[in-house]
Amino acid sequence: MAVEATRIKERLKELFPKANLSTKRLDAIAERLKNKPDDNATDEQVDEIIKTANDFHSFEEIARDDDKMRTLEAKSKGETKPTPDPIPEPRKEESSNKPEWLDEILESNRKLAEKIEVLEKGKATEDKKVLAKKAFDDSEVFKALAPGLKERYLNRFNLDSDISFEDQVKDFEQEYTDLVQGYADSRDISGAPPVGSSNQEATDAEVNDIVG
Repeated sequence: MAVEATRIKERLKELFPKANLSTKRLDAIAERLKNKPDDNATDEQVDEIIKTANDFHSFEEIARDDDKMRTLEAKSKGETKPTPDPIPEPRKEESSNKPEWLDEILESNRKLAEKIEVLEKGKATEDKKVLAKKAFDDSEVFKALAPGLKERYLNRFNLDSDISFEDQVKDFEQEYTDLVQGYADSRDISGAPPVGSSNQEATDAEVNDIVG
């Protein structure tokens, strides 16, 4: 036996007017909770079921989670939307007090949180790559570097390092300068014209060998 899903939704809105749940989320919660009370349950009994669900993960938090998810998905598609408040940590409760019928709701929220985390990490990584490339492109030393070599240096950035991208570029510049100079010195010693002299300039292939 069960109560009407519409009754669950009406009582939920009455009890938690600040929970700005989407229609889709509200329908999903109502479908899961409607089988818990008897069909002749009083409003107080229905309210108790709803309040118990809220105690383990508040409906206001679920609404914020959903809004954060929509924002991230919109950004990934190039759309814009105001950034919602940060998602708070769900309240921890003793597992022995958790009704079995709450498992589906909590599992759904857990998967949502995991998906949000994946999207956030992916977005953060892409943002870091953009900043790293900008720092590299601003370098005068690497202005004329062949595209293939630029790509190899870009792949060497430590995106999670505490060292700024600008300082990492400086390390790359020093390494590159030392390698080219060392190569030029070795050619000079062997009798070949130094790299960069009026008689001989390093080819892309030679620079590739140096850096490689």
